[in-house]
Amino acid sequence: MKQQLSSVFSCVLFVLGAATLLFSTTAQAQSGPQPGYVVSLAGDTLRGTIKPGRAERNAVQCDFKAAGQTESKIYKVGELRAYGSSVLAYESHPVPRSADTATVLVPRYLEVVTRGPLTLYALSYQSKPRFFISGYRPGKVVELIQRTNTVQRGAQQFVVTQRLYQDTLTKAFQGCPEASRQAKVVDFGVNELEKAVRKYNACAAPGSVVKKNSHHGNIAFGIIGGVAVFNQMNMGNNTGEDELHWQYDGNTYLTAGLEVVFTPGFKGAPFTIHSGVLYESARTFESDHNFYPLLASKQTTELQLNYLVVPAMIRYSLGHGLVRFYAEAGPSARFLVHVSKDEKIYTPTLAGSPPIVRPLLGSYNNLNIGLGGGLGSELHLPNGQQISLGMRAENVFGPSNYTSGSGLRSVNLLLGYLFTK
Repeated sequence: MKQQLSSVFSCVLFVLGAATLLFSTTAQAQSGPQPGYVVSLAGDTLRGTIKPGRAERNAVQCDFKAAGQTESKIYKVGELRAYGSSVLAYESHPVPRSADTATVLVPRYLEVVTRGPLTLYALSYQSKPRFFISGYRPGKVVELIQRTNTVQRGAQQFVVTQRLYQDTLTKAFQGCPEASRQAKVVDFGVNELEKAVRKYNACAAPGSVVKKNSHHGNIAFGIIGGVAVFNQMNMGNNTGEDELHWQYDGNTYLTAGLEVVFTPGFKGAPFTIHSGVLYESARTFESDHNFYPLLASKQTTELQLNYLVVPAMIRYSLGHGLVRFYAEAGPSARFLVHVSKDEKIYTPTLAGSPPIVRPLLGSYNNLNIGLGGGLGSELHLPNGQQISLGMRAENVFGPSNYTSGSGLRSVNLLLGYLFTK
């Protein structure tokens, strides 16, 4: 039975590891259906529900369901002036097909990062982020360009980065000397560019700067709970020579706590970071194997531990509908907060002799680090809240301080609810 459980656990970890390799890119986030609006080419505003998806999808189409209607309509790029919600706004503008083909213009829905005398836009299309500003040259959006070239010198190659956007911002910020000086060193990223443009806007027109879009660097809070479907502790090298080299089967235990979900970057990409604090109650490991049959007629061993767990899972969600499947992986830290039981009991072979009670460990490693991963699904509610159900497997160092060490393995069924957007 132990070998079967170990095989199942190993298969789960293999699947999770393989899934993780598929999702190595910049971490960002996504959102579910939400109340929103569209602005037609004639300038009419129609309200209803929009369904944001990936950033690339948002750049070329808008999925909108008008109030009172049962079916959604997809507006391709160029069919609307703008669309959005309370935390998301897109405007249609003709922009170069790429940063290197300025003469070929195509329409795109640009995400509004921040508004003011200068408005900053973001475009994530074909997996390459691009940024634009309006208000610098009347009636035109100007691209902020950064080019990276490879230069060959003899047998060596050098990467040369042309930060052309810094020159553009320096000229655009001329009315505010302090902002213009800082533009010469600003990094090419949505958060850094947003700060620079907002600072200029505050200088150029105090009071005109709108609130930062809440979906940039958003943090959401929720609750999470679950039950272990697999629990195991391996001591030493698992040779079976004594209690410190044995595989202990664990009980079904409960876990519950608070979840913190961080959404880095701008809205539309599939990544989120899931952390928080969970409490594992009465995680118990038992064995009735008799290691010394010549000295004892019976032996029982029991170890009961209580942990605080702090995971840091990077989650990748598939699709853009109400229900989305996900894979997650990342490190996990465990803090041993209480040892409820630590004993091994020998029943001597000599009749009438009292049982001998000894601790299995006696001293403990209070901080355990390891890796985890999971698979599951998310239900994205129209109000921005979220329900998730999934399996998470973890393999971490255990409580033993001996050189042979120990390891904890678990698979938990987890139910989570995010109550903030």
